[in-house]
Amino acid sequence: MRNLLFYLDYRSRSGAQRVMVELANYFAKHGDKVTLACQFQSPEEGYALADEVTEVILPAPSKNKLKRQSDRIKHLCDLCEEIKPDLIISFLIVSNLLILYSVSIILPGFCGSTFGTTLSSKKSGLKSLHKISL
Repeated sequence: MRNLLFYLDYRSRSGAQRVMVELANYFAKHGDKVTLACQFQSPEEGYALADEVTEVILPAPSKNKLKRQSDRIKHLCDLCEEIKPDLIISFLIVSNLLILYSVSIILPGFCGSTFGTTLSSKKSGLKSLHKISL
């Protein structure tokens, strides 16, 4: 069983979010422990999550944009320390950059893809999401 963290801005009804929710549901239904972390609560009804998926909204109540991002990074680091994911998966460039900045030292790997570009880092050799066996 793998421990996977999916990270995105919010669970809205758009393309990247749909793919993230479908992947999270798939892996959770096939025995992996899955957490979906969102930067903020969606203002609309998002795509349905499987009961096996844990959703976490990262608190960032400050009105100051820099402070909000700083708070998100801190809460993301805290979440990663708590759940110790084997892999973080994100498709959105801003989310990818926040993850790379905040957890590059404490996690074994990160995979993200946006606009056809893959970002990856894994000390144990896992280089991209495509190498995870479905």
